Amino acid sequence: MKLPTHIFEGKKRPEVPRQAAKLATEAGIILRRHIPVLPRWNKLQHEQDHLSNYIKKVFVQFSMDTTSEPVISACADMLKSGQRQMRYKLKKKYFDNVPESQRITKSPVSSTDDNQWEELLKLWSSPQHMLRKDLSTRESKIKEKEDALALSEKRVVDLSVEKETLVKSTEDFKAKVASLEKQLEDLDSSLAKALETNKVLRGKVETADQEAASFAKAEELRLSSLCSHIQDALISRDKFKDADPTAVDLFREFHSSQKTGSVSETVQKALDDMEAMMEEPVREGEEPMSPGRAVCEVVRASTFLEVVGLKSKKKLRVPVCSRLEALIAELEREKAEGRQVEQIVEQQRREIDALRKQVQEARDSNRTVEAQLEHLRKESAQKASMIACLMSNFKGGQVHPSSLTFE
Repeated sequence: MKLPTHIFEGKKRPEVPRQAAKLATEAGIILRRHIPVLPRWNKLQHEQDHLSNYIKKVFVQFSMDTTSEPVISACADMLKSGQRQMRYKLKKKYFDNVPESQRITKSPVSSTDDNQWEELLKLWSSPQHMLRKDLSTRESKIKEKEDALALSEKRVVDLSVEKETLVKSTEDFKAKVASLEKQLEDLDSSLAKALETNKVLRGKVETADQEAASFAKAEELRLSSLCSHIQDALISRDKFKDADPTAVDLFREFHSSQKTGSVSETVQKALDDMEAMMEEPVREGEEPMSPGRAVCEVVRASTFLEVVGLKSKKKLRVPVCSRLEALIAELEREKAEGRQVEQIVEQQRREIDALRKQVQEARDSNRTVEAQLEHLRKESAQKASMIACLMSNFKGGQVHPSSLTFE
């Protein structure tokens, strides 16, 4: 059963996809099997027998008006394009890149006789055809170069934009590095000041320690001298000839009245407390309370004058104690300030190390960006050189085959 097919006026193929596909398939088969391959389309066009034969064989499978102008025009177009493709395939297979001695002289296709094949060989071997072929090849290469030039120009634009971006990024990096270096200089200056302050504070602490040590030594010498005077006074009075006096004896004798030998109630209470301490039972493994320890327990340095019932001589004691307390307070304060300064210095050192690391990273990144910029500059220079060469070859819109060299 024939397939109904219709080609509208002004169209070269049926509009229905199934009809168009079927028509193209049948037309190709008929062309390859029954239509000879002629050198030129106009020769085939003048021989109406070939076109009529082609139309009759093609439309054996189709139901359509073969005498209508749209059908004849469509068949002529299919025949023309098919002939061109057949000539191209045969030339590529049996003529191009084939030595002249190896070219076949008999027709390789059944639809074309040997005379027609010889005409094709003459056509392909003619100088006009070779020149046309060369021009066609050069035109295709020129087209490729033009496309490459367009791509190169686009690439140059892209590289320019990328270059501007990288330049801006480099400037930002340089500004950041400069800022970090400024911060590093400020921190170095601050660290130097902190170290100098710490050095001064350490000197003050050492001075205060020396003053406190000197004061303690002077106080010890004063008390030792006082005890020596007391002992010498007692010995001079011949009180203790048979045995050395204990600390309690010395305390009692020192605070006794020279006229009556009596002591005040406050001193007597202190003596009673000392004797009670020495009479307390001793636990196993412990040493008994010595007179010296008893005196130290009852009569402490801070309450000595109150225990013996005397008022402190403020004119002598207050300045010394006040100076000692002031020195101790200043010493503690300076030690605290020194610790605080050491903490600040340590923190600043950590910040400096972090900033140095950031500066190094920024410098490494800057070197990478500069290397990329240098690569882009070289690539841009190469592209510009190639564009200039192409523009000189294409100048004026005319290309001379002798002036072109293609790789």
